[in-house]
Order: sequence, then structure tokens, then C-alpha cells
Amino acid sequence: MNSLIQRLFIASTCLIGLASCGGGNDLASGSSAGVTSANAVTAGASNSAASTSITATKAALDRIGNPTPAWVIQSYQTLFPNNPAGYTAQSLSDALALHNVFTGQNAVQQVYNYAAFLANSAHETGNYVYMTELGNYGGPTNWSTNGQGVFSGSYAGCQGSYGGTGTICYYGRGALQFSHDYNYQIYGANNGAYANPDIILGSGAPNYSNNLLFDSGVWFWSDDSTGLQKLRPMDGFLADTSTYATSDPFGQSIKVINGGIECGSGASAQAKAEAQDRITKFINYLPVVASAAGVQLISGYSTAKDGTIGAACTATAAGSPFTLNIINKTTNYIGIGLQDQSWAYKFVGAGDIAVAPNATVTVGTTTSGQKLVSSTLNGMITASGDPIVRVTYNFYTQGQNVIQNAGTSGSWDGVLCASNAGGQQILTTFLPNTTRSITLNADLSCTVQ
Repeated sequence: MNSLIQRLFIASTCLIGLASCGGGNDLASGSSAGVTSANAVTAGASNSAASTSITATKAALDRIGNPTPAWVIQSYQTLFPNNPAGYTAQSLSDALALHNVFTGQNAVQQVYNYAAFLANSAHETGNYVYMTELGNYGGPTNWSTNGQGVFSGSYAGCQGSYGGTGTICYYGRGALQFSHDYNYQIYGANNGAYANPDIILGSGAPNYSNNLLFDSGVWFWSDDSTGLQKLRPMDGFLADTSTYATSDPFGQSIKVINGGIECGSGASAQAKAEAQDRITKFINYLPVVASAAGVQLISGYSTAKDGTIGAACTATAAGSPFTLNIINKTTNYIGIGLQDQSWAYKFVGAGDIAVAPNATVTVGTTTSGQKLVSSTLNGMITASGDPIVRVTYNFYTQGQNVIQNAGTSGSWDGVLCASNAGGQQILTTFLPNTTRSITLNADLSCTVQ
């Protein structure tokens, strides 16, 4: 792929429920605003919302690309027979066509790619119930939405995490709940979503017509027309299908969307359950999509018994030795967030506990990936190093765990304090067998050395 796009952690705020990770969760970026809905954890559960008559997304009304095969709509209607309001089969088909998602792929690749998109987007939206992320993160929070775009609370608190001005905040919206100003700026350059992010939600209840719910999600999943995207969730499915059992493209898609929270040795039990919900949905959706398309699934990569689906996310590979000094020159208890080039966040404190005012702590990894001081740093530093694109901070109360709490900003990923070109370029690279330092200065700027 080309150079870099801020692959938000669609997931940096999703530790509470198994859905709707929305923003900053970038989550593929470190995500975490959870939807506490039974539908969110029931793979294949249909939505009970009333049927609507939407025939296309707003963008697709302007330009339709390569037509999608008939099994796209057929399988979606089988899995979600009540045609959830806003998330219609036709709007999904139009978005896939607009962004040419299946171009150059054989039928088997298309089936796996499509089932993977459905699994991730159904997880993010509670089986297509929610259009926006929920802002209740299980810790101190000062803003929220109700899942249908109604905002309450502090815009300043929201904007500190996701960006925005006035009454605009770039929290998670749409099928993949993508968030952050830098993503909206690229996606919304030609459709108005940057100037008015609520355009993604359409014209409102009950039909939410002319919405961009699926269009925005499909764009994040697949589009590279801007030439800025380095890694897309669908990229693993472009490989030869004979390699799927070893490369695990579905596990790769989770890592892009919400890897910093749900994948690897730093994942909490709740975060692992989030990843497992995606995996379960994918396994359950595959045979439905394959049957509609008339293709045979891949031996060794189609059922839970295979043990290969999701392994790229759930495996806990060892990290290389690395040491990081955190220097806190403020009068607050702090934690540091590190966003790497895959847009995954790692949250760092002193033994996972917030760093005291005017204190210096040392954290790091070992060759075995065992915890030295901060568990989520483990596994982060590979043999070739780990490029860091953004550094954030968050305030906590004394003794708070930075892995389990969102911090006083109300967002897991915190407030940006250091980046290069807004995160589009590498800020620094952490290399094995080295010691680096991050200082949070009294003026709340960060110095990386």
C-alpha cells in the first residue's frame, strides 16, 4: 500500500461492551466505547428494527462503480432479515460498488472479504442497531451519545480526544464507527462529512435516508483512492486463498481496526471477549455468504475447529527488549499512550498505574514478553523496531490503572501531545535493545528523546 493514513483505533474506547467501539478506539487505533446490548454478542442475531425503503447511500447516488454480485444482498437479508433502519442491504451493495471492493478478487476471496466486513461492522454497531458510538467508557466521562447521533455532555471533552470545533466532534459514526478529525478530513473532502460529520447519519428517523453509514465503513475497510492509506482491514484477503490458514487475514483485520486493545499480550479479558465476538460472527457468517455465492469454503480456514481464524490477533508473541523512561513534570497523575504505525495504541504507566506528579519511572519489555513494569508495552517492539506516529497523555487519579480506566478526559486514547504532520509521518522509531524517554512538560507538550 501507499504511505500512511491515521488508522484510528476504531477501537480505543471499547472495554465495556462488545460493540460500537467508535472513536479513538482506533481503535483499529486503541478503541473502547462499548455497546451494552445482547445483540452485540450474539453472532448472527437479526435486528428487530423496522424495514426501510432506502435504495442507495448519498455517495452512491452520485456514482456507482462495479456492480456487486446478487449474493451480497441475498446473504445480508438472510443474516439480517428485518433490514435495520439506515443499514439497508441496498445501501451496503451500493457502497461496495462505489468503492470497487471486489475488484480483482476471485469468488472465494470476495466471500471471505465480505463476511469479514459484516463480522466487524456488526460487532461495532451491535448488529446494526447503533449509528454512533456510545460515550460511556466505564471511567470518568464528560460526553456521550445515545447511539443514534444525539450528543450530550461536553464538546470540549470530546474534541480533546477526537478533534473538532464549536459543536462538531469527530467521534465514531457509521458501520465501522470510524473517528478522529484526520480520518474525517480525508473521507469527507468531497462529500461534506468533514464540515458536517452528522451527514453520515442521513436525514434522520425513521428512515435515515441518504445516509453514509455503510459508505463510511466500506471506505475505511477498503478504499485507497487517496493514495494515503498504508494498511486497510481488507488487505489480508487479497492474498492467495491457499495462504489464508497461515496468514489469517481476519485476525489481521481486527489488528487494523482495534489491535491495540483487543490483540496481543496486553489485551484484558474483556478486550479478548471483544475480539472473540468478531471471530464468532465471522465463523457464523461465512457459510451463509458462501452458500449464497455458491462457493466452497477453504479447508483449514472456515470453522472454529480449525483454530486458525483470529490467531493473528489472539496470539501473544514475545517482544524484544526495550526500555522507556516516562518523565512527568506536571502536577497531575498521568499515563502515556503510544500509537504505532498500524494505528494500535499501547497505554503505559508505572506498573500499569498512573505516574505520580513530578516523578520519573522506567518501563519496558523482556525477550520473553514478560512484564517488567507496564504490561501493554510487551510485544510492541519487534526486531525491526516499532514506528511511533502519535504520543498522547491522560490524567488519572492516584492509584488508577491506565489499562482499565479511560482517564479524566473521558477517552482511552487521551490528548495528543506529540506527532509529526498530525500523525501522517513517523515521529520516532523505538528499536530493540535501546532506552528512550518521553517527557510530559508542565505546559502539556511532550518531548520524545
